[in-house]
Amino acid sequence: NEMVETIIRYGYTWSFVSHGQRTEPYLPVMEKYPEKISHISLSIDGAKAETHDKIRNRKGAFEKVIEAAKIYLEKGFKVKAGMTLNQLNKGEVKEFVQLAESLGIKQVGFGGTIPTAWNGHLLLRDTEALSLYQEIQELRKETDLEINIASALYTPGGVNFCSILNLRKLTFNASGKLIFCCDTIETGFEIGSVREYALKELIQMWLKVSASLQTQRVEQIATGNLVEGFDTCSFCNKSLILPFIAPINAA
Repeated sequence: NEMVETIIRYGYTWSFVSHGQRTEPYLPVMEKYPEKISHISLSIDGAKAETHDKIRNRKGAFEKVIEAAKIYLEKGFKVKAGMTLNQLNKGEVKEFVQLAESLGIKQVGFGGTIPTAWNGHLLLRDTEALSLYQEIQELRKETDLEINIASALYTPGGVNFCSILNLRKLTFNASGKLIFCCDTIETGFEIGSVREYALKELIQMWLKVSASLQTQRVEQIATGNLVEGFDTCSFCNKSLILPFIAPINAA
């Protein structure tokens, strides 16, 4: 509650991403500030229970996240469904949209799998990511749902290739740490904690990181020396290395 109240005081609305296995920790603060919560984003890793549960390595996980979606919707909250595409679920894009429609969810999002030390077998090749991007673009013509494509999957090139670089939203993890975004450095590259810094200080530190990333993109565009993954979140993951960022946070 304290973190949410701090964010609201600065004029932000708030939302959260959840795997949907529990609703009771969130409902009290949601119902206390219903006008300030923009949406709940539920991570659903497959259009079928078998696919979702296999990726989550938890039997019954699909049933619980669907139940969570129904609870939030019944209480009048806006729910988004997010699917991180990988080698196991890449064939379920259209079925995922149909699932959202059947639940009454009005907005879905597709992202790509961010490389880590353990998920190499799930990663999409660049050609696969582009093909899925094109498939989703066509699917937009067939449904009234709002379909978003995250930078983690694919995005047209340029300097500001995602809204996060422009401070349109702040992302905090469950520990109260401001992270650059949840798609960087596994659970999110940490800027700092609200328990250690005032929010205005965290924002200032965040802006330095963003400026550095944008400068690197400008230099690569100018030279034409674009790294692999330039049009995905892989760019930020390769750039947000501790030896480079640590001096920025300390400045």
